[in-house]
Amino acid sequence: KKSIIIDGITEQATFSTNINIDGEFMFFGGSLMKKYGVYSLMEAFNQINNQRFKLVLCGHHEENGFKETVESYKNVVYLGALSYEDVCALERKAFCAINPRPIDEKIDDYSIPSKTLEYLSNGVLTITVSNKLLMQHYSDAIIWSSTGDIADLKIALNKAIDMSKEERSKKINLGKKLIQENTSFESINRKIEQLF
Repeated sequence: KKSIIIDGITEQATFSTNINIDGEFMFFGGSLMKKYGVYSLMEAFNQINNQRFKLVLCGHHEENGFKETVESYKNVVYLGALSYEDVCALERKAFCAINPRPIDEKIDDYSIPSKTLEYLSNGVLTITVSNKLLMQHYSDAIIWSSTGDIADLKIALNKAIDMSKEERSKKINLGKKLIQENTSFESINRKIEQLF
């Protein structure tokens, strides 16, 4: 039988937000459980010790002690659980957005992190941990962290900081182009039409 595999469906968001962050910031929005890498991200961000940026976090599944951990870091801001509209608007304003979810071999053969697709769709410089399916489609559009360990996240964060405006723009535009080609409603409709 004819079939198609769709890796994800995205659309570029055009939402605005009343949330104001002073200065430039890096962003993560998602599950705040330790196993998904947010604690490693906070520590990596702290260790790069770049006073130019804040790390802005929002999300769900906050574990005991999470707020205390945030408060122990000087330049980390926690906004709590936000609406999808606010999250997308903050992604678009961010210097870069990070998905620190560590590699999970059992999942990564069959799964693409939807958060990373959302970041690409919203036109933000994207840092994510290596994932087989993402690498197939977006290898040149993303800054990669090998494992999601603190040391690897630090390398990825510094790569983003050290990029020229031209390099940033090139990666962002390539990500938007590729995500449009792979996961927009129009591209999925075309793929389905080609089956029949």
